[in-house]
Order: sequence, then C-alpha cells, then structure tokens
Amino acid sequence: MSKESNLAYHSDMSRVSNSMLTVLKRSPKEFEKRFILRKWIESDSKPLRIGNMVHCLTLEPTDFENRYIVAEKHDRRTNVGKASWAEFEARAEGLEIVDADEVKLAIDCAKELVKHDQFGSLLASPPSDAVIEERIDFEWNGVAARCKPDMLIPSMRLMLDVKTTQDASPEVFAKAVAKWGYARQHAFYCEAARQKYGVDFRFMLCVVSTNQAMETACYELSPKTVAIAKTELNNLVADYARRKSQGNWTPVYSKGIVPLDLPKYYNPNILVDEDEESEELEGVAA
Repeated sequence: MSKESNLAYHSDMSRVSNSMLTVLKRSPKEFEKRFILRKWIESDSKPLRIGNMVHCLTLEPTDFENRYIVAEKHDRRTNVGKASWAEFEARAEGLEIVDADEVKLAIDCAKELVKHDQFGSLLASPPSDAVIEERIDFEWNGVAARCKPDMLIPSMRLMLDVKTTQDASPEVFAKAVAKWGYARQHAFYCEAARQKYGVDFRFMLCVVSTNQAMETACYELSPKTVAIAKTELNNLVADYARRKSQGNWTPVYSKGIVPLDLPKYYNPNILVDEDEESEELEGVAA
C-alpha cells in the first residue's frame, strides 16, 4: 500500500488534528474558513518552507529530489527570460520550487541535527522498526482524531519530533512551545501511540535554530506541562465537537460588549528625563 501524501493527510477533515485545534483556539472563524468552508488561502512563508525541507532531509532524505527543485535563474523582465522560466516551470511540474539559499540553509540545519549527542544517531540511522511520518487514527474523548508523528520507535517506546526555530535556547523556545501548541502535540501524539501500541511513549522535541549559530537542543516537556496540555485538549476538543454540531464558529468576543483591560505587562509609570531630574536634585541641594 502506497504511503499517504501530505496533501491527502492535511485535506482529510473527517478527523481533527492538533494543528487544527491550534487554529480553533486562535480563531474559530479562521477554523471555519480553513477547514469547513475551505476558502482560506494558505501562506507560503520562508520559515515554513525551511521547516518542511529540514523535515524531509532529516527523516526522508531520499525523497527530497522527488519533492523539491531548485529555482533556476532567469531574467523574467525579458520575453526570453519569461519563456525560459515557463519551460522550467513545466519541467518542475509536481515539484515545489525553492531558492538555492533556502536549500543550503535546510541542508546545513539537517546536518547539525544529526550531530546531536542524544538523538542524532537515531535520525541518521533509524532503528529497523522506526516508523517515519505515518498516520495514526485514534479518538480523544470520543472525538475522531488523527496525527502523524515524525519518527516513532516502538522498541524504544520513543517518539521524535523535528522542529526548526529562530532561537533554540530554553528561554525562547518555551515561547514557541506555548505559541504553536507543542505541549498539546506531546499529549495528543502520546495518546495516539498508546491507543495503537498499548504502551506509553516518551516524546522528544529535536530542535535546530535557523539562525547562523544553528544550535540544536533536545527537549522533553515536564509532567506538569503535559498535564496542563491534557486539560487544554479536553476543553478544545469539547469546544470543537460543540461548534461542529451547532455549526457555530463565532468567537465568544464577537458577541455583545466585552469589557477590556490593559495587558498585565503594561507599565503606567512615567519616565523622568534624566536632565530634568538632575536639575531638581540640584535645586534641593541648594
């Protein structure tokens, strides 16, 4: 049986995924337009392209040439350049066209990942029972769900998930964990693997920064963090099921008049000009 493509996987709306729940938490209206009405135009950002290429180069390197092609240089300001570019696009049909500098960055990041002392050897030479990016269908509180772990190793009861980030330091990457729902992903994926294999798995985040330092890190979220994520998942899945049954994707804050306070980080203090403060002190001293 042929492996399910990423396009087919992400097009399946019959089961909810963690990335879909991340969108639901951010904006029910965006969720409706993306996954219900299918009217959302996906953005093609450089970080996303780099991340996808690093995944491919790290986990399925032999497939890279079947997915990507480096853009040729053509002067598309001229008729000749436009024609030659059209020929290139025809040859590249079915492949994603990427810039050479992006490919180089992705290759360098992948090389750094396989050097890591904890997970590098597993990425470079996966165990014979390693399962790479294969879908798992399961249920969360009776709701049909799906996920696709990057690498799952049943014999080690271990899952590895490759992440690219601007900064791999604990202080900064913790913010990415919160922003992108990586803690929920941890809980979500581990429950899927438990239902399929009947055992508990550890979940490791294999991180590489896309800045010039290209630092790597191996993170395992604390039990306290995962417990918080499970509670959040219960609430989000329940909200998803309720909204889906009612066909209601209106955010709570779009109803009525909502009281609003300043954010907690707001500083109401007025800074005193140093020159004025010095003059006042001199007057007191006099």
